[in-house]
Amino acid sequence: PSASASPIGFNVELSLQASYTADLAAIINSNSAFVLGGVAALIVTRLMRVIGTEASARRLLRAIYRDLADLAAGTAHPTRDQWASRMMDRVALLLYRQPRFEPRPRHEFADALADLRLGVNMIETQAMAPQMSKPAQDALAVMFASLAPHFRALARGRVPQLGDDLLQKIDIAISEVTACTASTAACIAAVVGLRQSLYPEAPPYLPR
Repeated sequence: PSASASPIGFNVELSLQASYTADLAAIINSNSAFVLGGVAALIVTRLMRVIGTEASARRLLRAIYRDLADLAAGTAHPTRDQWASRMMDRVALLLYRQPRFEPRPRHEFADALADLRLGVNMIETQAMAPQMSKPAQDALAVMFASLAPHFRALARGRVPQLGDDLLQKIDIAISEVTACTASTAACIAAVVGLRQSLYPEAPPYLPR
C-alpha cells in the first residue's frame, strides 16, 4: 500500500486528466483536498483506534481506585448489590485481558477481587456508622479520611506505600467499634476485613 500511494499521490499532484485544462483554482482545490483528506483520515484513525490491552486494563483499575476514593470520602453511596454488580462487570472485563499482561505486572488481576471485598467492607462500615457511639464515629471518620487520598493517588497512577500511621488508625477504629454496644458482628467483621485487605502481612491486631 505504501508503494502504490506514492505514484497515486504524484499523479494527483500533477492533475493528470484526459484533456488539459489550465485552471489554477481546480488544481489548488484538488491538491488541497488530497492533502487535507489524508490528514483528516489520520486524525480520525488515531482518535478511533482501539487502545492496547494493557492500557485498557490499567484504565479499568484506575476507575476502581476512583470509586474506592469516592467511597472513602463519602461522595458516593452505592448499595452493596450495586457495588458488587459494577465490580463483577469490571472483573469480567479484566479476565480476558489478564493473560496478555507482562510476566510480573505491577497491578495483578487479583487486585480487582481484593478491591471488590474492600468496597463491600467500606459500604457496610459506613452504613452502620450513624448508629454507633461518637468515639466510634470519629475513629471511622479519621480512618476513611486517610484512605481517600491513598486511592486518589492510585487512580492517578502513583503507587503510595501504606504506612504504619494508617494501620494505627484502623486499629483504633476496630477498638472503638468493638467497644460500642451498638456494633453488630457484621460491622466488626467489615472493619477487620479492611485491615486484612490493606495489610495482609501486618502483625495480629492487639486490643487496646
